[in-house]
This record gives sequence, structure tokens and C-alpha cells, in this order.
Amino acid sequence: MKNKIPIFESYRCVEGEGYNIGKPVTMIRCAGCNLRCAGCDTTYSFKITNKMYKTVGEIIKLIKSYSCFNVSLTGGEILLYPEAVEELITKLSSKNYNISLQTNGTIVTDTALSIFRRVNCVDADIKTPCTGQISDLSIIKYLREKDYVKLLIRDEVDMEYARMVNTIVKDYYCGIVLQPYNETILSTDPWTKCLKCGGNPDADNLLDKLKWIMEQVENDYQSKKYKWSSKLRILPQLHILLFGNKRKV
Repeated sequence: MKNKIPIFESYRCVEGEGYNIGKPVTMIRCAGCNLRCAGCDTTYSFKITNKMYKTVGEIIKLIKSYSCFNVSLTGGEILLYPEAVEELITKLSSKNYNISLQTNGTIVTDTALSIFRRVNCVDADIKTPCTGQISDLSIIKYLREKDYVKLLIRDEVDMEYARMVNTIVKDYYCGIVLQPYNETILSTDPWTKCLKCGGNPDADNLLDKLKWIMEQVENDYQSKKYKWSSKLRILPQLHILLFGNKRKV
């Protein structure tokens, strides 16, 4: 299966997070991941079956069917299939597709670095303590100005870790995104009313956390005890705010 990628799902949507938030995109989600992060919102993509495997040609045909030149390669972990991914991005680039690649920040190989240089944007998730996992922070020095690291924030422990990562980021070029940790599970009816929030419980939960993160950063600026990168962005998960914890949005 060396030249194939197990594709769990594909769909056209609006990018919900990171620097490309709000951009129409074709989402290509591979199956399989080398991590088991606490709070993962795509655990359903862990299982791989033989029927999922597609050739590069089949994936390109699938992408063409969505009539959108922005493509996001994600997972699971897309870099588990480096040879096929490298071939895929080479062919997509020759057809002028705008390619973003989302990775969990644990695979820093020569092939992975070659892939980074050939996509339009790399979104590297740096694993904070709340996830129970650890990323390879050496990935930061290989990222470009148009790339960014993204950190999930649940509490002060994560904020302190983010400050440490930010110190490394400031020595290089990439951006940094702080995003609220999503603790809720996929729901079949995210708009179900509840007494506490009266609307979308997932959205209310994330907005509260987003506000807290913003307050923490503002306190850092006011106290002048800590300086964040000028490329810092504090962003929500747009799709959760609009639809709740729901797939294919």
C-alpha cells in the first residue's frame, strides 16, 4: 500500500480553524494516527480498512469533483503516508491547487520536510499537556512565515506551555495560534436546548474558553512580564460555533 493513502472521508466546507479560517476548502481526511490525544475530535478516523486505500490518481479525481482549488490534507495523521503524499502534492501543485497540510507535529523526517516546502501552508499542532501527548518542537525551525503552529488551551498549565513554545517561535518565522480545547464529544443534535446555555452548548463552552485565553494574553501585555509573538492569533473553531460537534462541516 506504499503508493496509496487510506481516505476516511472527503467533503467541501469552509475551513474552521487556523490561519485559513473562513476559506472554502476541499477537506481530504486520511485514516490512521500515531497518537491518541485526550479530547481528540476525530477519533472516528483511527480505524483503517483495505477499502479506504486510494491511489494518487483516484484522490485527485475525487478532489476535482468538489470544484474547489483550496485543498486541506488532514487526518488522522497524513504524514504516515509520506511517499504517496509527496506524489499527491507534486501533481496537485502542477495543477495550481492551493494546498494546506495539517500534521500533529511528531513526524520530522527528510521526506516530511520536503513536503513542508512544497505545500502552501503547514498547520503543525503542537501538543499541549491537556492532550497527554508530546510533539517534536524541532519542527518549529523548519516552518516558514506562511506556516503556523497551533496549540490547544484548556487551563493555566497549557497557557504556560504555550508561552514556552512562543519563546521558541519568536526565534524563527512561523505564526502561532491559540485555540480553545474542545472537551465535548460528537453529538447527533448539537443544537439541543439546555437550561444552562439555551442554545448551542458546544459554542457556549468554546466561547467561554476563548474569552479566558484572550484575558490571559491581555494580562501578559498589561503586566509586561511576557511578550507574545506579533504573529499570535487567538482563534475559535468556526465550525463548532456554527454547527456544534458535528462531522463534515
